[in-house]
Amino acid sequence: MSATAIDSSYVAYLTFTFVLVVTPGSTTAVVVRNTLEGGRRAGYWTALGAAAANSCIAIACGIGLSMLLGAWPQSLDVIHYAGAAFLAWLGATSLYRALRLPDGGIKLTIDVSDAPVVFSHSGARALADVPRNVPDDVLEAVGRTGGVVMATFVPWFVTNEGAEQSRAWWAELHRLREAHPDDRGTVTREIEEWERQHPPASVAAADVADHIDHIRAIAGIEAIGVGGDYDGVPTMGDELVDVSAYPLIFEELRARRYSDDDLRAVAGGNVLRLMRATEAVADRLRSRPPSTATIGWLDETPPPASS
Repeated sequence: MSATAIDSSYVAYLTFTFVLVVTPGSTTAVVVRNTLEGGRRAGYWTALGAAAANSCIAIACGIGLSMLLGAWPQSLDVIHYAGAAFLAWLGATSLYRALRLPDGGIKLTIDVSDAPVVFSHSGARALADVPRNVPDDVLEAVGRTGGVVMATFVPWFVTNEGAEQSRAWWAELHRLREAHPDDRGTVTREIEEWERQHPPASVAAADVADHIDHIRAIAGIEAIGVGGDYDGVPTMGDELVDVSAYPLIFEELRARRYSDDDLRAVAGGNVLRLMRATEAVADRLRSRPPSTATIGWLDETPPPASS
């Protein structure tokens, strides 16, 4: 497994982390492929440039939609997801993260989506019971529809100890919000102090490999990627300290008798295949006229055949 191949996986991860929408003219699979062929530095800048542009489009649409609805969201996440939803309504969205939807919403997304769904940094819920992770029935659907679950390294999502700490963190946050409903500064200071007093459990390559093993058993080798989420948490612990530790994951998988083809698929091949499939769907949907179905038709009776 070459360092370049592993780096390409991280470029793919960066793209998924920052590019929540893929608009016309932004072909992310090509960006990652060009990184392999033309040098990593150029690939990083190209990927991040496209990511920044698309994120700005999504945020701008989200702000506009929020103002149109007369409700100003308190979270940039709300603005960003509103923007992505608006772009989807326009037919511009071709790839979207499903990791923050409730289970029922995830299943519905997979059922109705023309394109495969990506979980950009999640694990197997059977191994760590947190909402971010994917339950087995959804894993089966991901594998059946060509989706990918990118295994995360986040301590709260990998081990049972981490999952327990995650639940304790959320309980403390809810307590602080109830105690200080109009004082966000105090809530932030107090939860940061709680975090200092409760450092996350360390995560090892073997822990992440356990999730990959489980995803493979349910969804198949083509449904696996790697999405560490180093930009999302303060620390991963003592072993997976930064992106230089990515090779440790692949050494562990090789020790578990994953073949070279398996490793290439996990390191980026599966993600590139999903990107290409998603871009093909986007190209097709841009030429499809909008539906004339109404909410009444959808809720009560089938729409006319011409719809």
